[in-house]
Amino acid sequence: MDTWGTTFFHNHTSSEGHGIKDHILQGWYGAIIVERDPPKTYIDRDIVIVMSEMGYDVEKTDPGPTPYFIMNSMGMPGGEHALKEIFEEKGIDGVITQFNSTMPVFKANVGETVQFHVINLGDQIHSFHLHGLKMTSSAVQRGTNIQGTTVPLVQGTLETFIVTPDKPAMWLYHYHVVSHADAGMIGLFIVEE
Repeated sequence: MDTWGTTFFHNHTSSEGHGIKDHILQGWYGAIIVERDPPKTYIDRDIVIVMSEMGYDVEKTDPGPTPYFIMNSMGMPGGEHALKEIFEEKGIDGVITQFNSTMPVFKANVGETVQFHVINLGDQIHSFHLHGLKMTSSAVQRGTNIQGTTVPLVQGTLETFIVTPDKPAMWLYHYHVVSHADAGMIGLFIVEE
């Protein structure tokens, strides 16, 4: 391949009673990252986040409410408020049980250069907001700081940006239409020493 960058793929078939969109929302998609040759040596870690809505036929494994808005096929119904209630009832151990179960959690180390690839494969417009870190576009707005640390994404688009955390912290990221974050679209970016 003579080009590098990030793209995605998704299902293009339909079946009786279900169109292409229905299959995409079932999770029939993925990301493709093509590195430069030689690869960029300053990127320490790549993180892919796919935003979408829940599909029509998702197997339910727990008795609680089903999230409608999801990231990486996970959603925390009740969003930050639900997470706060879990903490108040069960402490930090209760919150940790949600990691990569109902909300995507990614880790990096202080000083690492982390490249996020955020993709909207949903049927609605989504936006991605990361608290506490300067986000510099490495794709669509290459080299510019992302204003308000919020990336707007219409359907079928992506943006790639770089962060370099300078202290240990636990940063929340979420969809910036707060009612959609409350319906499931939240996650954590944990920076360690």
